[in-house]
Amino acid sequence: MPGSRIGPSVAIDLETTGLIPGVDRIVEVGAVRFDGEGRVLDRFDRLVHPGRPMSPAAERIHGISDAMLAEAEPREVVLPAFFDWLLDNRPHRVLAHHARFDAGFLGNELAAIGRQMPGIEITDTLALARRRLPKAGSHRLDAVAELLGVAAGPAHRALADCERVRGLWVALDGEAGPHVRYPIADPVQEQLIPCGWEGLSAAIAAGHRLQICYEGGSRGSGPREITPRRLIHKGGAAYLVAFCHLERFEKAFRLDRVVSFDLIESARPVA
Repeated sequence: MPGSRIGPSVAIDLETTGLIPGVDRIVEVGAVRFDGEGRVLDRFDRLVHPGRPMSPAAERIHGISDAMLAEAEPREVVLPAFFDWLLDNRPHRVLAHHARFDAGFLGNELAAIGRQMPGIEITDTLALARRRLPKAGSHRLDAVAELLGVAAGPAHRALADCERVRGLWVALDGEAGPHVRYPIADPVQEQLIPCGWEGLSAAIAAGHRLQICYEGGSRGSGPREITPRRLIHKGGAAYLVAFCHLERFEKAFRLDRVVSFDLIESARPVA
């Protein structure tokens, strides 16, 4: 089986009071640890008291009410317990669908309770699904899971969505990539740049040209010479906005389609 010789991976999912770290709070943490063949080894599932009333809009999505949270422990208790569980058998890879969301919320909540960042990167299964299933009508987790025949419980509850992430990863042989990863960090304090792309910040600031190897797009696969401008996120995907010297205008390149990038040292910055 693909990946059978690697260590365990952990699929995680969070439910929250809303979409904005630093404003909204985590109300449920779920995780499923599984081996290289997809067999479940352990699970973690805890509700988290947010210290504020539940948003009616959020409750309509995940069904978690104030009454359900009344006896739940606060983040100061649940998050350390979760990371103790996670790191007790440190995973080969941590996975989430729309990983930037989960990485940002965990980073912000850890900062709020005075805990250090754990040095963990979260691999994005949304980027994987977009790349592997380009013709899918939707890349939402429940839609992709249904398309792949992955059975799980109610959508938008943490543990059931972890099972969907696990099933998606196994069905698509996720270990083969491509991988877009985000560090667990506080997005209020710093921009969450996908792991491996930190060098872009210096290139953007200096206006340096890069040569990227790009798969897909209007010009097909091949090398591109670009001057990077900024990183953006749209629809759960990360994009590099850059001036394309082939087409002579600014456009967006999806990061999960960029195979590699190299600095063109002899090129002058472009205004």
